[in-house]
Amino acid sequence: MRSTRLLLASLAVVAVAGLPADAEGADAREPAKSPSPESKPSMPPKDDAEKFSYYLGYRNGRSIAAKPGQMPADGDAFLRGVMVKLAIEKPEAGDKDNDDFKKGSAVGAQIAAFARQRFPYLQGRKVAEGLEAGLAKHDAAYSNQEIQAALRACSKFVKTPRPAPSPMLGKQAPKWEVGRWHQLPEGKASLDISDFRGKVLYIYCFQSWCPGCHKQGFPTLQQVAGKYQDDDSVKFVVFQTVFEDRKDSPVNTFENLKKIAARYKLTMPFAQSGSHEDKSKVMRAYKTRGTPWTMIIDKKGVIRYSSFRLTPDGAARLIEKLKAENDDKAAAK
Repeated sequence: MRSTRLLLASLAVVAVAGLPADAEGADAREPAKSPSPESKPSMPPKDDAEKFSYYLGYRNGRSIAAKPGQMPADGDAFLRGVMVKLAIEKPEAGDKDNDDFKKGSAVGAQIAAFARQRFPYLQGRKVAEGLEAGLAKHDAAYSNQEIQAALRACSKFVKTPRPAPSPMLGKQAPKWEVGRWHQLPEGKASLDISDFRGKVLYIYCFQSWCPGCHKQGFPTLQQVAGKYQDDDSVKFVVFQTVFEDRKDSPVNTFENLKKIAARYKLTMPFAQSGSHEDKSKVMRAYKTRGTPWTMIIDKKGVIRYSSFRLTPDGAARLIEKLKAENDDKAAAK
């Protein structure tokens, strides 16, 4: 899941992942099943669909308003950009050159994608109404009890689409082409994928400002790295794969990379790949789809896992399997 990269990290997450746990929980645990024609659910009550739609917009608006530097200077153009993407307004002359219109278009595109993939009953006008109220920091039009009741009523209609598998699975891991490293092994001026042949390699890709990286990705990395800290057959490398940032005040910087390594007490090699002006070469070569992104490479340099989410237990199971693969073949000779 972008011409307005300066907002994408937070806004895309809010637009698509902005649902509360009770609206997503069941589908997150178990893939959604296609209902049979006889059991296909009818449209949820109109009031619930309206409140659900309003809530999604309101939560986006409040999130934007709460973050320094993200409030649009031209609020009307921003909201028009959202509504154009939701097919409830048409652009005006000069919109294509207006940065706030572009930012609104990015948010609107994310919400429209959510509607297509996960909640076909989403009501665009109610989304826009909620978004406008959230940006203005007004009180919500509905009480918390009304919103929670609507979320419960609509939760069975919200689907979690299965992401397509990475096209890189089963392929040889490409070279990295990285110049700036932090915490390299002694005697090394740089590293590349060829340095890890014969090892199981865990690669973690992040951006400094990525909320999911800090909430899920880094804690998982800490647990897995702690489990294998004395196992020389398993190695870890971390990349800051920059594909978005604030042009006037960059956040995904090499200096912040070093601070994050210290914050999480991680001693494996870290590398900077990309900037606001030049999208990460590692991201392009490995076809990662954002951050947090984890890859696990086998002893022969073949990509065996490449996706957003990975639990510590899931990572350990795969690592143990990959560690044993060549050992089993050697024992058979």
